[in-house]
Amino acid sequence: MYIFLAIILLLAGCMGPRQVIVPDYIAQKALAIATEQIDKPYVWGGRGPDTFDCSGIITWSYKKAGVKNFSLGDTLCDDVNATQLYKYNIVLVDNKNVKPGDIVFITYDTERMTHCGLFVKWIDDKEFEFINASSYYGEVVIDTWSISEQKRGQWFAGFGRLKTFY
Repeated sequence: MYIFLAIILLLAGCMGPRQVIVPDYIAQKALAIATEQIDKPYVWGGRGPDTFDCSGIITWSYKKAGVKNFSLGDTLCDDVNATQLYKYNIVLVDNKNVKPGDIVFITYDTERMTHCGLFVKWIDDKEFEFINASSYYGEVVIDTWSISEQKRGQWFAGFGRLKTFY
């Protein structure tokens, strides 16, 4: 009897948290919070509120917007890096459906993500603006990037919509 009840609860999603896509208003709020951090210093490993690295500005802004947890696969945590964001915490979004506050992924490595930021807007059909904590500029900035060309030895890897646990 107990096994049957456990199976029913598991199938109904009642045994533990489930990962869902973050609503648009949370993504927009995270983007607004990140924008308030422009000109704050870039520091590798910076998690806010005074210094940031690229994944730090994303996780900090989303936490301030109401996201409680991130995933490391089978484990919930309160912080992740760019590769972990990409691997466990997003649904890929195509160029036509990317929205402000979605996550931009950039890399120079085929095995991992080396940079990320929050999408702001399209400039044209091949170039966009995103906010990021940039080691190149040494601070949080709004930068531009191409979906088809390399910049500073890196290339655009994709857009993702954040998932979280409720």
